[in-house]
Amino acid sequence: MAGLLRGALRWYSGVEHAEVSTDSLSLIGDRLPYCLVLGEHACGKTSLLFLAAILAAAEEGKRVLFISRSPIQTLPAPLVGLRARLGPLSLKKIQFLYPRSSDELLQVVASVHENEKLVPSLIIVDGLNEYAATSGHHFVAHVSALLVDTAAFLTERFSAISKNPEGVNSKCSVIVSLTLPSCTDDETEGSLNVIERYFPVRCWLEKDTYSPEGVVEGQNFRVYFSEESGIEPQQDSASGSQETKEWKVMFRESGEMTVLPLRPSNSGTM
Repeated sequence: MAGLLRGALRWYSGVEHAEVSTDSLSLIGDRLPYCLVLGEHACGKTSLLFLAAILAAAEEGKRVLFISRSPIQTLPAPLVGLRARLGPLSLKKIQFLYPRSSDELLQVVASVHENEKLVPSLIIVDGLNEYAATSGHHFVAHVSALLVDTAAFLTERFSAISKNPEGVNSKCSVIVSLTLPSCTDDETEGSLNVIERYFPVRCWLEKDTYSPEGVVEGQNFRVYFSEESGIEPQQDSASGSQETKEWKVMFRESGEMTVLPLRPSNSGTM
């Protein structure tokens, strides 16, 4: 799923002024379908997850389940400008659910497969730490295993009924975000150790003090990906070049978001 997140950043940034192809995303993302997004409070994790959900629904035609403890009433402020690029039915493919407790979250995940008309190809959980705060490591392990098992079960179901088992809608993937405190404590370290067993790919959002020349100061973050040992970066199916692995995300006081690649896709550099 790192491929979908990279694709979302590329799509929003307008790199090469081209749409992200579903073939490219499929090749990059399906190899490791579980991804963990990490960063401090208010670093843009929700905007990135929402952007991934929009891309999956609007460009790939995936059905998306977006789970959050806090209700989302409208597009996150940085993404309001996307309205003009979205089709009228794009957001209809995204289902939002707002379980209020860890028990409710477990019930939601356990019942995802029950409604065949709403079975998702992508499950997003925004802010897992909000549910884990009072439940400890046991809950983190339980819900992580349940998410992975549910996605695997749905993938098997899709493969059984799909005419194209390798198609973009024949697999179910999971993206989960976790907020890191400014000073990592033992509790956070424990939760990370547990969840990383199930989510081998990580997307990090870290504060960046550097601003490109001519850009007004604001909140700047560096986005990069780390993957389990032995997984090589995928190539862009169109150009044969390696996908950009690092990005800068800048938030202005107006709420506007700017995304810039730190390493051009055609550079071949890691």
